[in-house]
Amino acid sequence: MILASLVLGWLVSPYWLLLAAFVGANMLQAAFTGEATGGPRVLDTALGVRRFVFNVPGAIGYMRLSEVDDTIKVIHVDGLGPTDPGYRLTVAARPPGTVSASGS
Repeated sequence: MILASLVLGWLVSPYWLLLAAFVGANMLQAAFTGEATGGPRVLDTALGVRRFVFNVPGAIGYMRLSEVDDTIKVIHVDGLGPTDPGYRLTVAARPPGTVSASGS
């Protein structure tokens, strides 16, 4: 967004530079108020996902259906659950021979 406004400010009108300043100010405010996140995290185990989601407000985790227990709230998409055909949130199986970061 900032890069686009800089290019538009150079090619079209210097008023586009105000957009870059606005976006930059919002990013700075988010960093100081704690609203900015560090991006997605990849955790090696279902237990790690459970702990992270439990301890971080607003966090969402993904895990295989076989790892879900009664402490997990499963998300329904368009009225479909994970066992229904056409459910959109899926986790692909690891290709044979690949190893996770934990070595399993």
